[in-house]
Formats: sequence, structure tokens, C-alpha cells
Amino acid sequence: MGAQVADGDGRLARRGDRGRRPGRLLGRGWHPIEDFYSHSNWSDQAGAGPIGTDNPPGLNRTGIAPFLDIRRYSSLKDADWTKEAAGLIPEGLATVCYPDFESTGVKTADCTGRVEHNRALNKDTEAARRSSRGNFQRATELAAQDIARQWKDFTAELIATYPDNGRGEQMICALTHDTPAVSCPRGR
Repeated sequence: MGAQVADGDGRLARRGDRGRRPGRLLGRGWHPIEDFYSHSNWSDQAGAGPIGTDNPPGLNRTGIAPFLDIRRYSSLKDADWTKEAAGLIPEGLATVCYPDFESTGVKTADCTGRVEHNRALNKDTEAARRSSRGNFQRATELAAQDIARQWKDFTAELIATYPDNGRGEQMICALTHDTPAVSCPRGR
């Protein structure tokens, strides 16, 4: 076993893994975007039966959510972002109440009468109740499209912010290669 050090999150990692931390942090930051599609009714068709908190209506959207555009909204003031994004959120959009006091501070009782994570909208696996009717496939496809948009925007910002000597491209190379010291030559 290689030498171990604590990473920025206090976990032990082999020394060779420390360079992967930026990628882990990007993944951690983009995970809520993926969760939006897996735990909302954005792209869903409702299940059979009455519509309600156990079976929210499906919005059957086929495109990525415009209000999750990090590049656009990171440059706006909060009030401007809120005003613009509010106009893009469709009526009937439902997300879930996630009762996990340890990670969210939300108690199970706090979700009473609300759309709950595991029962109503969860599409984490193809076996989940809400995954039928193509909901799982649509949610995963839109999540992948949105993360691809986020990555494209992120890399464009790196290139625009660090244009000298190909520094932005070198940063992207370092994020996408296991051996950046070998794979990403300096000063192109």
C-alpha cells in the first residue's frame, strides 16, 4: 500500500490520488444537478392512478433545465438571478423532501404531506417505482446532457481566464489525464 495522506476532506488517500481532488470537487458540485433530474418531475410521465404527493404530475420536459445554467447565473446578482430563474421554473415542478437529519438537517416528520424522496420521485435506479414509463432513461439522459453543458462552459471559462501560454488548456488536460506531468506539456 502506498503512502497515505489526508485529503482536504479529511479522508485518507494515496499520494498519487491527491491530484484527483479537483475532479472530485467538480463531481461533488455537479451532483445536485444530476439529482435534480433523478428527484424531480421535470422529465417524468406520471404513474397510473390519482395525482398527488405519492404520484406527482409529470412535466414530460425533453430539454435540460435552463435555470441550472451555472455559467450564466454565476455572473448575476442574487436578486437578478432569482427574478430570471423564477420565470423559467414551470408551474407544477416538484422536487423531493429528503429526510436525512445527519446530512440535510431535515427530520422525517418534516416531510409529512410533502413529496418524499423514496416513494414518489426517486429514479436512482431502473428498479425504482417512478423509473417506469421511460422516466429513468429520460432523467439520466438529461442529467448527462446538463453535465456535458456544465463541463463545456467550465472549460471555456478556464481557457478565457487563463489564455497565456495555453494555461487554460493545460489545466483541462490535467483534469482529464491520470498522468498530467507526462500528458500535459507546458507552454504550448
